[in-house]
Amino acid sequence: MALALGSLRDGRLDLSGKKLTSSSLPSAQIAAASPTLASLDLSCNSLGDGFKLPVLPLLVELRLADNVLGPAAVQRAGPLPEGLRVLDLSSNRLTLLPPCILRLRQLAVLKLDKQRLRE
Repeated sequence: MALALGSLRDGRLDLSGKKLTSSSLPSAQIAAASPTLASLDLSCNSLGDGFKLPVLPLLVELRLADNVLGPAAVQRAGPLPEGLRVLDLSSNRLTLLPPCILRLRQLAVLKLDKQRLRE
């Protein structure tokens, strides 16, 4: 399946470094890929706090590093798949751990480096 900015190969979609914003994120195309999408890389864009993810039930890896995401962005982005195993939120503007992450029972890798997290 071809997307405007990338292609789906072996269940992986790499949209990193495409200068995407919350308004230019190809959500409809990502949603259309959801039956086979296991890995989504949206790193190095400018999604900010207003982005919304479509429901991606089979997603096991989500990379959102370096996207200017603030404290509430992950909560507002939509429900994270229960089977998520890898979540990369490094190099954003998080100050708190989003509560939705605590519900991810299968999460094995959580990257939060280069944040301003506080207790």
